[in-house]
Amino acid sequence: MRKKDNDGPSVAYYCAQGWLKFAEEDVFRSGCQPGSELVTGGPDGFKGETADDVIAECMRFAGTTDPKSVLLDSCDEIGRLDIQVMENEDGTPAGPYELRQWRLGRGRLWLCVYTFTVVRRAERLVTLRWIPTSSQYAEG
Repeated sequence: MRKKDNDGPSVAYYCAQGWLKFAEEDVFRSGCQPGSELVTGGPDGFKGETADDVIAECMRFAGTTDPKSVLLDSCDEIGRLDIQVMENEDGTPAGPYELRQWRLGRGRLWLCVYTFTVVRRAERLVTLRWIPTSSQYAEG
């Protein structure tokens, strides 16, 4: 394939664009509580040179360093990344004290699953060759 005049070098990277969070109140020994579901999401994106870099960024975003909380190709969907964490009422990861209190029935925590889709993108940089004159972008 012949390179066109305006084609620059190709740039490849991995990314996860956007996320979805599903949360349910989880009562120790009783499980998730019906009617307590919350679904939210956001446009935050994560980018890296490798898929592992993106997974690490997503784990930081979800507030965990525990690889046991990560499900790769979850639900048999290629590229789907699910990260499970326990969060408190403020939506922040539960600490050791909060987890102990929850196990004793003295605290409220939510089981949260953050879902991302990790993809590999390849883009080609374009050499820009001209600057529009005022007559090319003026209203009229």
